[in-house]
Amino acid sequence: MASVRRRDRSSTSQREEQLSGQPSRLPLRWAVIGILALTAGIIGFAAGGPVAAITTAVAVALGAHQMIA
Repeated sequence: MASVRRRDRSSTSQREEQLSGQPSRLPLRWAVIGILALTAGIIGFAAGGPVAAITTAVAVALGAHQMIA
């Protein structure tokens, strides 16, 4: 049975850092999605408690990801 070699992602990102001279960062859209989800979670918590906060934050994160991406 043949084994599959997985590509080492850490070496790729280290190589990119060496070439660019700057550390790799998450795109701005992830910050926007995080801020929207956090805000919705806070409002959900105030309105209905922790279950509502988690559900709302996840729903907003998924929706924002689909709209922005």
